[in-house]
Order: sequence, then C-alpha cells, then structure tokens
Amino acid sequence: AQLSDEQFSQILDRTTRAGQRWKAVMDKVATGLLELQINGVPVIYRPLHEMNGDWFWWGPKDRNSVSQVRKDLYKSLYQDMYNYFTYTKGLNNLIWVYSPDAGPSSKSAYYPGSRYVDIVGLDAYHDTHALIQGYTEMLLFNKPFAFAEVGPKTLNSNFDYQTFIDALKNNFPQSIYFIPWNAEWSPLNNSNRSVLFNYILPMNRIEIDCTVTC
Repeated sequence: AQLSDEQFSQILDRTTRAGQRWKAVMDKVATGLLELQINGVPVIYRPLHEMNGDWFWWGPKDRNSVSQVRKDLYKSLYQDMYNYFTYTKGLNNLIWVYSPDAGPSSKSAYYPGSRYVDIVGLDAYHDTHALIQGYTEMLLFNKPFAFAEVGPKTLNSNFDYQTFIDALKNNFPQSIYFIPWNAEWSPLNNSNRSVLFNYILPMNRIEIDCTVTC
C-alpha cells in the first residue's frame, strides 16, 4: 500500500512503531550482508529501487504528481539506510546502486547525493530498447551506468535479445553491466540468449531469480 507523507515520515523517527519496524528490517538485512562481508563477498546493493513509480511503498502515491516533500522523504530514507549500514553496522562490502524506472519521469529527482551512490542505472522493460529514456540524464551524475533490470515489455516468449545488445552498442555504450530479469522476461524464455551472455562488458552479467532476491 502507498504511504502518506505523514506515514513515511514516521519511518524515519526511531521513536515511532514504524521507525522501530524499519530499524528491525535493516537489522535483519544487515545480518545477511555482514555474513557476506566476513566471507569476502562484495555486494551490488540496490535498495529502494524504482522509486519514481507508484508500485512500491517507498514510491509516490501518484507518479505524475510528486511533491518535493515526498522526494525529500525518499532521499532521507535512502540516506538513513546508507548511514546505518555503513557507520552503525560497519558494512564496507556494498556497492550502492541508484536505479529509477525508465518509464516514469522524475528519474533524477530522488537522487540521494553523490556520497551515497556508486553506480546509477535504469530498470527498463521495453520491446524496443533503443527508445529507452533516461540514459543521458543518469550520466549527468558522473557515475558508472548500468541496466539494473532489463527485459521485454511484451511477454510472449518472442523477444530477441539481439536487439538489446544492438541498443547497448549504439545507444548506451557506457553501460558497465546489465541484469536480465528472470521468469517470462528471462533470456532462457526468449531468443538469442547466447548472444546476450557472450557480449563483453566491463562487468559480468547476472540473471537473478526474483523469488530469492525480492
């Protein structure tokens, strides 16, 4: 359910029930991240993603009409997680990713600040990836760029991932990695997956399972 600004602000107040629940969630996540850190595993960490859409609780109630108050609340939430994990929990294995959705506007409006972000990206589900909007806008932050989630919009198992590779070469040449989503969006359920995974980028590509990571 979408939150009102008042409900959102309570999450940032540790004296409230909502604030205590938020801290408990962070504690639980931090425990797993610390285990990875102890074992020498770096984590590409992408919290509170697609914040410019209206489908997650940390997003606005209306993606087309977002107040500055709401944007500032989101930034404070992201910064709160960063500071808690970094300074209270001592986590130093996280590579922080800021990734709005490529569809709605306001892609830059929620950016929490340069010190809190290592990589900027876009979550992009499109049948013609060359038409994706937001790449140049993200590059203005002077951070490495990635497609944090990518896949076709139409789910009929007929998407040709060669077209995405062509778009990377011609339209998004500074991309350092991409993550194709699983299930119906997966390269395994569409065509030219070998072309996709054999394409050389500065970082390896990963296919993720939403049932595990979401």
